[in-house]
Parts: sequence; structure tokens; C-alpha cells
Amino acid sequence: MLHDLLVIAAIAGCGWLGSQFGLAFASAAAIELFACAVFGTVAHEFVVDQLDNLARAAVGISLPQGWLYLFVYAGLVWGSFALVRRFVHRRDEQGDEPLNPLLDRVGGAVAGGVAGFVLAGAGLITLSMLPLFQGLKPAPQRMMLDAGGLVLRTAGAFAGGFDEGRSLVLEGEPPSRPSIQSAHLTNEPWSDADGDGVPGDADRFSDVDGSGSYSKDLYYTDLDGDGMRRVGLLDKYRTGVWDYPVLQYDRERPDLKKPEPKPAPPPKPAEPKPAEGKTEEAKSDAAKPAAEEKAPDAPVDAPAASSP
Repeated sequence: MLHDLLVIAAIAGCGWLGSQFGLAFASAAAIELFACAVFGTVAHEFVVDQLDNLARAAVGISLPQGWLYLFVYAGLVWGSFALVRRFVHRRDEQGDEPLNPLLDRVGGAVAGGVAGFVLAGAGLITLSMLPLFQGLKPAPQRMMLDAGGLVLRTAGAFAGGFDEGRSLVLEGEPPSRPSIQSAHLTNEPWSDADGDGVPGDADRFSDVDGSGSYSKDLYYTDLDGDGMRRVGLLDKYRTGVWDYPVLQYDRERPDLKKPEPKPAPPPKPAEPKPAEGKTEEAKSDAAKPAAEEKAPDAPVDAPAASSP
């Protein structure tokens, strides 16, 4: 409820300012703010990795990832917006007088309201990165005006990483159905805010399958083929976890039977062996025919000579 009030206040306040300064000023502010939000969304992970690698190489330590994500994103979005407003588009650079003051005020209010919505969305994304003060992080699944999700979805479309028409960088890998045998099984990403190790009402989760409640069994399509579901920027924003992996456990599907192992080949039949008592007798019997074949014929005695 508090974050919804902040969104409404930002829209109303910026809409009033837009009506005071005119359509051109409010439109320029909205475009510049959205461009800075796109810049921060697309570049923050790359900048975080480079700064962390530089710190490791220089002093041999890793920077606190939670604060690093917060400062990098806030610096890229809000710092670049401040520089743009200061040096590119300043308040004193007013154009010609509008032909229709009433139309200019109404158009300025509408453009200012859009700028306020983008301002609130970028602010909610920044709050979701807070390492401390968990109560200040938005819970998108409980909000009526999730400006942060819409701004992140629009700005993250420029991050690329599309596969089959879906940005894996922004949305992660898509849900699937149990009837598809190639679908993998995991659970919806969640953060253990209360530290009890069980998803509950106090914990934030990313409603990937759109069921409106936490799903402990999430079937998804493994588009990149790495065997685990890729987490997108929207998952990080919804769970409020940017500096370490969300709680998501890939596991084997229990409904799919494992392939049966191939049967072992039958053993070769053993050669028959003679009995122990008949071994020597069998050997002698086998040797007799061979000896008879090899023995030469005995010579025949010549008859004795008769006397005269």
C-alpha cells in the first residue's frame, strides 16, 4: 500500500509540475528520464562485474555486491539524469510562447504524469536493491500500480538476449507444461526474508507461471540448454535479490521413468572338464592309438633253407 501511494504521489506531483512548465518541458523530462532508466538497466550488470574484477586485481578483495549493485544502478540512472538536466536541457532554455496556453498546460500535465510514472518505477527498482531495510523493498505481487515492473520490462527490452522472441536477460526462461516431456522442473524464484527456510507470506517470489501464488513445481523450457533455469531481471526485482542467486532448485522430474538399463549379455558356456578320477586313464587311452599309429610294422622272418 505504501509503494502504491508513492507511485500516485509521483504521478500527481510531476503532472502538476508539467502543467506549470508546459508540454515541451515535461515531454523532454519524461524522455530524458526514460533514457536514463534504459541506460542504467542495460549497463549496471556489466559495470558491476568490471568494478568487482578491478578490485580483485588491485587489492585482492571482492566488493560488497549488495551495495555495489545499489550504487552502480543509482549512479547510472539518477546521476546521468542529473547531468542531462544540468547540461543538456535546463529550465531557463524556454522556447516560444505556446499558441494555445490551455492545451499546453493540459499536455504538460499528461507528459508530467508519464514522467512521474517513470520516476516512481525507477525509484522502486532502486529500493528493491537495498541490502538493508527489507521493509522498504517493494512487493510487486501485492501492488496495484507496479510502476517498477512496467519500467523494467520496457527498459529491459533494450538489453537484448532474445531467444524465440523472449528476452532471457529480462524475463528468464519461460514456463512450460508438465505434458511436455522435454520440460525441466524447478521452483519459482523466491527470497527467504524471514529466514525460516520455507516460502511463506513474508517472503517475496516471482510469479513466473502467472498463477497468483507461489509454485513449488515450475516446469520451464530450457532454451539455452544448460540444464538450469536462467533468472531474469524481473525475477530479481520481484524477489528483491540482485547480489546473489535467488532460491531456485532444479531437480529431476518424478513423472518421467528413467530408461531401463540394458540387460547384461549371457555368460559363455563353460567347456566340459573330465572327472578327477578318470583323468590319468583318459590320458593313457588317448595316447594308445597315437602310439600304435607311429609304431613300424615288425619284420617277417625268412624261411630256413632245406638241406640237400
